[in-house]
Amino acid sequence: MNKVVFNSSYGGFSLSKEAAEWLVEHGSDKIRIYSVPELNDTFIEWNGTRHDPLLVQCIEELKDKASGRYARLEIATIKGDKYMIYEYDGLEEIIDPETYKWIVINSFEDDAGNTLSTVLDKIKAKYGYDKPFLYIDLLDTISELFKDEQKAI
Repeated sequence: MNKVVFNSSYGGFSLSKEAAEWLVEHGSDKIRIYSVPELNDTFIEWNGTRHDPLLVQCIEELKDKASGRYARLEIATIKGDKYMIYEYDGLEEIIDPETYKWIVINSFEDDAGNTLSTVLDKIKAKYGYDKPFLYIDLLDTISELFKDEQKAI
């Protein structure tokens, strides 16, 4: 399981000054804090990944105090090691391969969810490799039926 930081409100990802200082104190070199005296403001720039262990730890420890202006930072836990962040008006959503049922082009799947390779594995288990011609003929037949079915769609 991996943890990823995201912004769960409109406005955009941003860290508070307290979070930036926490990250610096804990040795992060991915944070930049700079003041603009003319604006009487401090700006914080995060240059790391959203799965950076120090960033995750910072959000876990500081909780709401870690969120910058117009942000509500939260942590998503994902099963795999791939993700992307979908953002609209600053509101973010973590998308990983588990989020959606992906459509695969030129794949075979029956009503029970068996893929072509699953069906072939069952055939191999039942008949073994001592009947290679049966296996090859069956594979050719399944492939041809699948091609005909796709042409009809």
